Amino acid sequence: MDLLLNKPIPLSWPLVFQALLILLTVIIQHRFLHPLHTIPGPPLASVSHLWHIYHAIKGDQNLQLVSIHKKQGQFIRLTHNEVSVSHPDAVKKILGAPLKKGPWYRMTAIPDYRFQRPMAITAPKEKMEKSKAFASGTQLDSVISLLLSHLEVHLDKYFTFTSFDIAGEIHFSSQFGFLEKGTDIGNAIAKRYWLSILAFAMAFFYHVHVALLGNPFTTWLNILPYGHLLIPHKRDDSWFDSVGHCWRDLQAVAVSTVGAASETISCALQSFVYHMICSPGAWERVRREVLELQGTEGGAEKRVVSWAQAKRLAYLQACLKKGLRMFAPVPMNLSKVIGDMR
Repeated sequence: MDLLLNKPIPLSWPLVFQALLILLTVIIQHRFLHPLHTIPGPPLASVSHLWHIYHAIKGDQNLQLVSIHKKQGQFIRLTHNEVSVSHPDAVKKILGAPLKKGPWYRMTAIPDYRFQRPMAITAPKEKMEKSKAFASGTQLDSVISLLLSHLEVHLDKYFTFTSFDIAGEIHFSSQFGFLEKGTDIGNAIAKRYWLSILAFAMAFFYHVHVALLGNPFTTWLNILPYGHLLIPHKRDDSWFDSVGHCWRDLQAVAVSTVGAASETISCALQSFVYHMICSPGAWERVRREVLELQGTEGGAEKRVVSWAQAKRLAYLQACLKKGLRMFAPVPMNLSKVIGDMR
């Protein structure tokens, strides 16, 4: 055994040369010979996903995308076969069209590929059918009321606590307790930072992810951090628990939504409140709009505006959309497949 350990590993220079030659060929083909090679963009992004991963870890990917579009135009090449579009018509013609989603979304099947949530499904019709079964209810008043009971708080933290407790209320008919305790229980939210970075990076290397983590064997080992489903008890006053439905489908939606949707909702809330504070008269105009509608339809005795009324408040809805436009919760492009460009 010692002889085997001390024996140097032979280096095959012809094999190294072949590997370098293949790598160089791929780089040249992607950078200079691909049908999209005339579209401007970061040189590294055209040959490797490392550009995206680097800026995701650095935390400035959204700023980089905006900066590059300002400098180089409305069409930017972000991978060897992907183009970022900032033209106003792109929202309706690309994101609003029933196009197949890009392969990046496959990563969102958590804990492995057997658990297909709507976001992980790339076919538009199949995704829509799956989404109908998990439409959110309106059992959120108790969470919002609990938020309103805290008068002097750090809004960024408590908006995050609120969004996570809303996810718990929707999926498990029981809040996680972040608002009630006023703290990040077990650092569950803080730990999501590196998990998010890992998930974003591995989405570009889907087959590696399946081989190492996203497979039934790893799920069977029960070593992945998706223990949100392990609710030890159910409150007597909780509403109908959707866990009684198809377990695998629900688990796929619940695990991913608790993490992904909660943080994006928190970002949206913070952006909305910040820009409302910075806009003189905005709060008062929204308040008048709410009081006028409640004076006509009732509901003024409640501290929480109902969802049915909120979606009819035109100025409030405009402010919400403006807040999302000023600071989008999702910093990266969400790719769609439009077919062969050649």
